[in-house]
Amino acid sequence: MGWASQYDEKEILFAPLTGLEPQSVRVENGVLVVELRLSCNLHDQTLEQVVGRLKTSHLAFVNTMMDNLRLGIHGLPPTVLIPLEEAKAHAEAHDHTYFNQAKNYMEATTQALEANDACYAKLAVDDTWAAAKGDGTAAAGCMRKAAEKCANEERPKQAAALLVMAVEQADVAAKHQAKVAQLLSTNRQSAVAVRPVLEATSMLLAEHGSDGQWKPTLVELCVLVGDRHIVGRLSQMHGLPENYLWAIQPAPEYPDLPLDGYKAQLYFHQINTRYPGLQLIQDSPHVFLAQNFFTPEECQHVRDLFTLSSEKGSSATFEAQTETRTSTSVIYGIGSEPPLLKKLRERIAVLARVGTDQLQATKISCYEKGQFFGRHSDAAVLQKEQWLARLWAGDENAEQLTAAGEYDCFVPDRFCTVWIYLNDVEEGGHTTFHSSEERDDLYTRTLPLMGTVLGKDAPDVPCTRSKQANLRLKPKAGTAVIHFPTTNKEYMCVKDGLAIHEGEKAVDPKYILQQFIWSEPLETVMKMAEKAGAGSDANRKALFGHA
Repeated sequence: MGWASQYDEKEILFAPLTGLEPQSVRVENGVLVVELRLSCNLHDQTLEQVVGRLKTSHLAFVNTMMDNLRLGIHGLPPTVLIPLEEAKAHAEAHDHTYFNQAKNYMEATTQALEANDACYAKLAVDDTWAAAKGDGTAAAGCMRKAAEKCANEERPKQAAALLVMAVEQADVAAKHQAKVAQLLSTNRQSAVAVRPVLEATSMLLAEHGSDGQWKPTLVELCVLVGDRHIVGRLSQMHGLPENYLWAIQPAPEYPDLPLDGYKAQLYFHQINTRYPGLQLIQDSPHVFLAQNFFTPEECQHVRDLFTLSSEKGSSATFEAQTETRTSTSVIYGIGSEPPLLKKLRERIAVLARVGTDQLQATKISCYEKGQFFGRHSDAAVLQKEQWLARLWAGDENAEQLTAAGEYDCFVPDRFCTVWIYLNDVEEGGHTTFHSSEERDDLYTRTLPLMGTVLGKDAPDVPCTRSKQANLRLKPKAGTAVIHFPTTNKEYMCVKDGLAIHEGEKAVDPKYILQQFIWSEPLETVMKMAEKAGAGSDANRKALFGHA
């Protein structure tokens, strides 16, 4: 480089990160001599690396999550890692300086964590293991190892699903099969649906019954069975308390009322009171909660179905309702639901103790700031005043009361509603039942008279109930609410005025899944509506989500 020097001397360029390392020091003729050698420090970072430290740490974080899965689960299906691989590729595509912005680094970290969740979610999907199912025993072993990994990572939903899949791949020990066979012989359960879940539960109780790490997974298996009694008996077979698995703590902010009165009454539909986590919080009207009915992942997935849908529209069912119902909704037609939504509908049917053919097309709604749903009943057929007036007047001619002109009291109705909150709401958007402000004629006059007219037996409990204070519910993600807009079909599906409720004005956004349930299968409802001259395409679309 001498040619470029401004001095009359030689200049030499050294490679980046090259330094001079002292080797020795001596004095010669009064001169201090230091012997040096060139040294390249391979541990120091380049300027690009110094600038890109945050990118490096982020990629290391993603690699660690991938290694955690790859090394923690022998025989891991390669497709499980796709979400993390895509997150890594997305991060690598960014410039080093991109991650130096706190907002970008936080966003990338969030995306990586969501990708990690997606990997665990894929573990619990049957299709993920399609290539491994050639050897059922080996595949079952891998699934059990994956279940153990999920249990260690506090992912009980995925662990439970994997254990059931493993049982379906390879039979459990004969002793577990015998226990389950004994249970199913004395309980009216669907052997096809429940048997593998019970066998997985029995196996886990025998191997890890007292291990706290597996307790959440055992509880999730109990939820899949959907019957506290049968799971309680299985627990006892393994020497554990009857309530070992289904002892879910009630929501402390609400009452936890005894079920005796509800189970003894004759007027309203009887849901599955054995469902784990079910809590009666009011009996005038009957209102139930089921905590953790949806998982956080399921809530997110359903919110995504709403967000990504191109079919969003007003929640109002008819024009006059547009001023009192201002939210936005998506309705998924029956038969065209995404797989997860179909699965969730089946779970709702188990909770409500009805057939899936009684479930109206599912509605997902979003309330933005200022949006609300005024006081309303979930009952669909409301024009029964004429029939009730004659009933109150003492007309006991049952044949006359069923005259064609008064058909509407006898057609089916939405006799049960289940809704599930899809996100936590801190401010606004509460649901309030105004039972303390509504007339209770249904209990004091209508139902006793109806029993006389229809020749019903006297009820086991008095139908007159004292009205309680208004019930105000704060939305909590995954919590299901169950109530009864009308009486059951034996008592003609008459609207319960105490079940009037409203969705208060939202401050924080509120997402909710609404499932209306009819007293008859939807096809029967339509046939009866057609006979009564109400079989329009609009009514069919309201029921099925399509004409």
